[in-house]
Amino acid sequence: MSTVLELTAVAKTFTMHLQGGIRLPVVTGVAFAVRAGQCVVLAGRSGAGKSSILKMIFGTYRCDAGSIRVHADGRTVDVAQAEPRQILVNIARGFISDLPLLLLDEPTASLDAGNRAVVVDLVAEKKRRGTAVVAIVHDDDVRAAIADTVIDVNRFTAAA
Repeated sequence: MSTVLELTAVAKTFTMHLQGGIRLPVVTGVAFAVRAGQCVVLAGRSGAGKSSILKMIFGTYRCDAGSIRVHADGRTVDVAQAEPRQILVNIARGFISDLPLLLLDEPTASLDAGNRAVVVDLVAEKKRRGTAVVAIVHDDDVRAAIADTVIDVNRFTAAA
């Protein structure tokens, strides 16, 4: 299967402007790839940087270093360098259309068992159709049902 998403040497630091400009390193050296039809789940303790990584992939957080390349339709977009209008990934659109990459942040967190199963089935269908999926899932059963690979984000946590 072809690679849809590649993160290479990605780093993120927050600047606390109301705290005298203190820089708070979040993650550094983030590197992984996701192939078409594969689901990668980001795991780790609270505060390890899972959501920050997902937001950098989505393009709502800018990374300080590295590249986040999305390969689709014969083109490559480096989200780390892209203009906002070049970035398109919305969960509803991701389930409705056939985009190459689906990003999910706790998609089953507030759902009952029946609706969790529906989301698991939707993810499985997207994978069968060749969509690459990156998800944050704390529910062990859901993680086991959808993950092809689990990446421990703790290894990317920047030393403060």
